[in-house]
Amino acid sequence: MRRTILLLALSVLILYADATKTTFSRTKMVGGLVTTEATTIADFRPDMKCTDDVVRVISVIAPKPTHTGKIIRLDKELIWDINHDNKTYTEGPLKHPEGSVKVETKVEGSGSPPADRYRVVSSEFSVKKFDSTKTINDFLCTHYLAVWKLTVEEIATRNKSTSTMTMDEWTTPETDVIRQADADEAAFNRAYMTKLGLNVEPQKAEMMGMAYLMTLGINQQEFAAKMQSFSAELAKIQGYPIVTDVKWTVADSSRPAQTAVPEREPEKGRFGLPNLSGIISNRVADKVTDRVTEAQTGPVFSAYVEVKAISVAAVSDTRFEVPAGYKKK
Repeated sequence: MRRTILLLALSVLILYADATKTTFSRTKMVGGLVTTEATTIADFRPDMKCTDDVVRVISVIAPKPTHTGKIIRLDKELIWDINHDNKTYTEGPLKHPEGSVKVETKVEGSGSPPADRYRVVSSEFSVKKFDSTKTINDFLCTHYLAVWKLTVEEIATRNKSTSTMTMDEWTTPETDVIRQADADEAAFNRAYMTKLGLNVEPQKAEMMGMAYLMTLGINQQEFAAKMQSFSAELAKIQGYPIVTDVKWTVADSSRPAQTAVPEREPEKGRFGLPNLSGIISNRVADKVTDRVTEAQTGPVFSAYVEVKAISVAAVSDTRFEVPAGYKKK
């Protein structure tokens, strides 16, 4: 009898506990020209999410790592962006992204082509399971490989190019703690997407290369439709993902060689001097165009996410509030 009561008490505690997940992520654009690494601690409740991030950007100019955070309060319909380094924060309402999922690529000026510039010629998606296993962060994992081959045609020139996504995923069997943490995160994501009017998780879109797909004219609605059509194949991936490693490469391009492009006039900054950030932005934008439109063997986009730890326990209410003493900008 006592054992039954204890088990019931534990089940109730887990049912109403908060979830915490620690991850490491790395995102690379245009063949590694811009790389962003982040260690993130995320706390979840059904209507709240708090992230604490240490972010390092590796680019033409490599700044020092930054300590930032974000608090999303669905109950208040507010988002607070926290700058722990400066002890400041900004406040904004939940907003519906217009047109497509907004993904920060850290590449200014890259933009995306008009939606009617390209058309999808073919799309193939497959999942394979391997017999190999390995232990990652104390999680015993099984290896899966998903491959997405996407051929698009530029309507004006009839030029075609084939992009291939490979997604190596290492998953672990779901424990009670993982199931509860996953349920808490999923509950928040569903509520958040409902608030925003989305039908694809922004995190999933970003992870699978939405920023890159936007350069091919694939918008959020098309991405959602593709994911729905892949549901049968994706169902083959069993377990909870501990490592997800995504790479996009471009091949079989029928584009002719590009002609020389005249040097851009650099923007003027203070005192009439060239604007260094403008020059860098132009160089990066040129690189984006070169890498995406020409055939190549190296990845044009890659994203790596590794779960370091998962727990289910009560989180202090203060985690979902702006830290005391921080000034509003």
